[in-house]
Amino acid sequence: MRTKNWMRHLSWGVLGLVAQHGFSQATQDDNLGGVGSFLGWNAGANQILEVKNEANKRIEFYTNAARRMMLSPTLTNQTVNGFSGLDLSGFLGIGNFNPNVSNAPHEPYALLHLDDWGLTPGGYRPWMRAGTLITKGSDMAFFGMRSGYAGATHTVVAWCDNSPADIGGPDLLKFIFSSRTGSGTGVAGTTDGLEAARFLPLAGGNATNFGLGDWTTAATNPTERLDVLDGRVRIRQLPTDPVSTSLEAVVVNTTTGVLEHRPFPTGGGADCKWTLLGSGNTNIATAYSGNPGCPQADRKVGIGTGWPVYKLDVRQSEVNGAMPGAVNVEFVSDGIGQSNGLVVDLRPASGVNALPVGYGVFSTVVDVGQAETPGYTDGYAVISRMTGSNPLNHARRHRGVWGDAATNGGMVTEAVGVYGSSNITGGAVTNAYGVYGESHLSAGTATYRYGVYGKSPTTANSWAGMFAGNVTITGNGFVNGSVAITSDAQFKTGVEDMNNATEVLAALRPKRYTFTSNTPPGMYLPEGRQYGVLAQELESVLPELVLQTTHPAQYDTAGVRISEALAYKAVNYIGLIPILIAGFNEQEAKIAELQHQLAACCANPDRSLQQPTPAGGPTVLPVDDTTGDDKLRIQPNPFNEGTTVFYTLDRGGRTQLLANSSDGRDLRVLQEAHLEVGSYQYHWNTASLAPGMYYVTLLLDGQPVVKKAVKVDR
Repeated sequence: MRTKNWMRHLSWGVLGLVAQHGFSQATQDDNLGGVGSFLGWNAGANQILEVKNEANKRIEFYTNAARRMMLSPTLTNQTVNGFSGLDLSGFLGIGNFNPNVSNAPHEPYALLHLDDWGLTPGGYRPWMRAGTLITKGSDMAFFGMRSGYAGATHTVVAWCDNSPADIGGPDLLKFIFSSRTGSGTGVAGTTDGLEAARFLPLAGGNATNFGLGDWTTAATNPTERLDVLDGRVRIRQLPTDPVSTSLEAVVVNTTTGVLEHRPFPTGGGADCKWTLLGSGNTNIATAYSGNPGCPQADRKVGIGTGWPVYKLDVRQSEVNGAMPGAVNVEFVSDGIGQSNGLVVDLRPASGVNALPVGYGVFSTVVDVGQAETPGYTDGYAVISRMTGSNPLNHARRHRGVWGDAATNGGMVTEAVGVYGSSNITGGAVTNAYGVYGESHLSAGTATYRYGVYGKSPTTANSWAGMFAGNVTITGNGFVNGSVAITSDAQFKTGVEDMNNATEVLAALRPKRYTFTSNTPPGMYLPEGRQYGVLAQELESVLPELVLQTTHPAQYDTAGVRISEALAYKAVNYIGLIPILIAGFNEQEAKIAELQHQLAACCANPDRSLQQPTPAGGPTVLPVDDTTGDDKLRIQPNPFNEGTTVFYTLDRGGRTQLLANSSDGRDLRVLQEAHLEVGSYQYHWNTASLAPGMYYVTLLLDGQPVVKKAVKVDR
């Protein structure tokens, strides 16, 4: 045996036990242990190591000052969950066994009891002894043996205790397979693993349903006693009894997949069958006039249904078995003449004038989508695809859908080759399109690409496209003809001439700019330098020309939203044209009036309108002051008190600086002198002038240069 520190510790422990005459434990004050120290025998020992408590007290095991495991003493005549007289002696418990909660287990209830902060479960039974019992919260599981009648012992898997009526109930019994994580491992490689089967207790506590399949993905519960979620059920060996003569049968409901009892139909006779139209390998037919057996032409044929509604009625539910569709038509042509995959001919019977309503093909798709997973499924009532992969073939046209409304007589209100309508009567739809066209180029080349192409003769009342409503264009628009906007007088009321158009235009602030690159996808704003106005600024002057619109949310090819809807402002630039025309007319009238007044001013010998010239004459600027306009500029402009007029003379001569109001009624001579070549400035005190628009004119030997000046309120 070892003779190191552990021997000293063991010796003290043994002496302590002897000294205390078998009391349950001994404590050694300096029992701090050391590297390699342990309590027990070494490899040379030849006797059994015994851990004993001679008194009837349990043995407890601790780590980090917390109890981790206990071994019960002799415990007889115990009561658990209302069951009395129980023998819980010698049971091993691992876990919490919370002593601070009155209804928590304080002793192990089975030979091996694992407790994770559990409570005494309502589903506990006295026979849950020989096995492993697990408690967690108010729930419990038991794996072990149970005695039966006549000496039989049964293996038991039990779970409890929430009933279907409890909050969080019922508790399920699940069978889960888990594999390594990573790609290629399927559901089994996920965190939850593959739940291959589950038991579901039913309300009332008298029955359970059992389900097989991938219940992890299904996220639902079995609804029948045996519920096969997916896959097929196979019987390897059929009964060898004689063939039954009973007309009673168990069949599968093709809609729900549930097994049902149904009697075989009677009647019909042996002659109701498909008829061979000849001998040998020949055609077959049924339900036609002159059929030597039955059925005749007034009968229907059902596939997948016993109650056909149409002449040929095909129905299939994938509850019966997965398949890609109900009807498949494949026709391999010999390449001679016209070939048709499916021909539908709908016409009135002989003697009937017309059909009240007729559809050559009628298609309905119901409830496409996935619960709580928007944007990942698509539904198409009709989908048609025209493909070509042989590079040696040359085709004139490929048309995925071709609609032809041919009218050879009668009176028709509308003839529509292809009609699309988006009719929303409920639910929530993000984008609704009557007709949607899109052109993709994934590979190869395409000279021209059109999402939607319309063509019509350029004659009266003929249009390649007709849009009755608002139209949004994202991208450039190219028009090789005129763009006409309805302006007929018969549609207008409250017509009046425009006044003060010049003042309106003076309040506008045209800008040069480029569009940002972080606009939402699908908006297609033009690139490069642009010229225009800011909608927010124009709205304060001409709100009628600013429109509010929305760029819709955008989705990728998988239906996932990649950008939210964006509200923004747009400008009716065409609406500015009448204002520009009115402003031009006003300016022309003002120029004519100004020229008239200038002529009168020049003929005025006493210069009674002249303002005093500053002492010393006009201020001469340095000759290199060329900031702004080369001839005449006003700064600041607009102004509210006074401003400075800067002007430059490229030759000497008789110079006049004049100012007049926008209506031409108030004319003033600001300066007049014979000046040499150079740059000059004049401080114009406008305290006596009312706010408004004025014109400043520089006359050099009778030749005018005119600038607009605007005085505003403080």
